[in-house]
Amino acid sequence: MRGRILEDTVTSEILNICEKAASPNRIVAASIHGPHIYGYTGKRKDVDVLLIVESPRLTLKYRHRRLRSLKDMSVCLLVVDQKTFEKDTKR
Repeated sequence: MRGRILEDTVTSEILNICEKAASPNRIVAASIHGPHIYGYTGKRKDVDVLLIVESPRLTLKYRHRRLRSLKDMSVCLLVVDQKTFEKDTKR
């Protein structure tokens, strides 16, 4: 992966994980970060995702999933409903 941000198969797998974590809610926004996103390779292999969803009720959950396409990389996913996220950003 040197010189590339993420391979297409990895990107597709991360998107799939996000869609499953958000279901049945609609994804409003996502922020993905971590060393591999910025083009660095190192000891830390996680990709962090903040996922904001449109939900009629309070939603705050954390998921950690190992990628099938890259056995040594994981996705750490924080899912929060839009209203709670917006309320928190006003503080």
